[in-house]
Amino acid sequence: MRTESCRRALLGAVAALSLLVTGCASLTYSSPRALDDIEVKGADGKPSRLVVADTTCCYIFWSIPLFAGDVRWNDKTKDINGGVTFFNDILDVETLQDTLHKAAAAKNCDLVDYSLLVSDTTYAGFSSYAGLIGMFFGSSHLSLSAVMVPKTEGGAK
Repeated sequence: MRTESCRRALLGAVAALSLLVTGCASLTYSSPRALDDIEVKGADGKPSRLVVADTTCCYIFWSIPLFAGDVRWNDKTKDINGGVTFFNDILDVETLQDTLHKAAAAKNCDLVDYSLLVSDTTYAGFSSYAGLIGMFFGSSHLSLSAVMVPKTEGGAK
């Protein structure tokens, strides 16, 4: 029994460490010309690719942020900061929208057809003490995607 508890604690620590090291934020692009021959409303038949920005924030008592993925745009690297920011709640649509606009501008594109996903998770369970402790923690995931449309000389079509 003691060995099983130690094994679970070790696996939990490894999972938490890998989450912190890899971060919980991403900026992902589809392949270039992935949307060729697909009609997207507002893109005038010229969509280029899809861009998705997403981040996750973990909370204690559903109000105090423990850590979040840093999806803010970095003008020097032309990418998101990535990684983790501690005790900072940067989980909002404005941050993701700003990141998508700057990512599109870096590729000389405009954005159309936004999609927003908001998901909350609780870790509560009543079958063990771990489940009772888990009900004090939760996480929120926010994802915003848009279709990139290449700009023309006179602006976007």
